[in-house]
Amino acid sequence: MSKKLTHSRGLVVVWLIHGYQLLHPILHQLLITILGFSSTCRQPESCSNYTIRQIRNHGTMIGLKKGFSRILKCRSYATNH
Repeated sequence: MSKKLTHSRGLVVVWLIHGYQLLHPILHQLLITILGFSSTCRQPESCSNYTIRQIRNHGTMIGLKKGFSRILKCRSYATNH
């Protein structure tokens, strides 16, 4: 079970991630249409949900570091898989 966020910085980051999740379908379509990227998620849990979970479990800075690290390793938007 995840911890309740009480630190305002963590709450702001989580709300920004939730905003990204709402815009993701539009951004994803733009990447496919305009830039020719395709993506397939390689993990069962999305990177944004993973990052939120890490922020709740480890705090804002460590959670963001873990989230960015996972995104950089995944490369789901690479044109050559």
